[in-house]
Amino acid sequence: MLGSSFPAGTPVQIGDLGYSVEGARFSADQQAAYLSLCTLGQPKSTCELWRARYIASEKRFAELFQLDPLDQAGAYDAYPTITADGRFFLWGSDRNSHVDVYVATEENGQFPASSIVKLAAAAGIGSNEPYVLSDSETVYFGGMGSSAIDWEIYRSRGPGPGFGTGQIVTSLSSAYGEAAPVVSDDELEIFFASQRDSPGSHDIFTAIRTNKNDPFGAVTRLDALSTPSPGIDWPLWLSPDLCTLYYINKDSDEDTATARLFVTSRR
Repeated sequence: MLGSSFPAGTPVQIGDLGYSVEGARFSADQQAAYLSLCTLGQPKSTCELWRARYIASEKRFAELFQLDPLDQAGAYDAYPTITADGRFFLWGSDRNSHVDVYVATEENGQFPASSIVKLAAAAGIGSNEPYVLSDSETVYFGGMGSSAIDWEIYRSRGPGPGFGTGQIVTSLSSAYGEAAPVVSDDELEIFFASQRDSPGSHDIFTAIRTNKNDPFGAVTRLDALSTPSPGIDWPLWLSPDLCTLYYINKDSDEDTATARLFVTSRR
């Protein structure tokens, strides 16, 4: 299973309404989902956070509820992620002029706005796309450090809401920027978006290793999941059994372009 290819996926339906899907994360059993949905044909400032029930057998969402306490009107809010222990909620937002990862802490079953702080692991780094492993302490995210041009993939580990200190995963770096990491819980397989083959057009890539303390090996483009330039393709979530991957495709990087959600499986 480790490192085997995924075939082209099939579309996932977002209720009865049309949305552009900026982000999607799932519970381990795929029955609950957290989504970032944007109004069709509108800029990303319309992207808001939602919770939904997911019907995997029908590849559709139901019972969508907007997460009002965490949204900010007129801001881009995306990549909603809840830790497996339910204690912390992470997402990316440009509510303070540029995109950073934010963290809210659970209080009496809610995530109040008063608990929101910036992700300390990404201090001094423009950041987005947090992906938390099942230990509820290991976070991968895309970030822009001292460079004003290219993004890198970062990893941090520590208790929330700080989650330690971010470190660049250098074995995945290229001259063209990497983002949107999706990682297996054993940290032996990673999926991410990169422009390394087509600058200006993100495709989905993967890499594996045999020990999580070793560098990742050769990077491979997943042709079946990637669209031709100027298409933008991003991985979103990998199931714990490594068999199911969710991802988005969109035609271009235009702010109003529609991102569509797909699911693919390997056995």
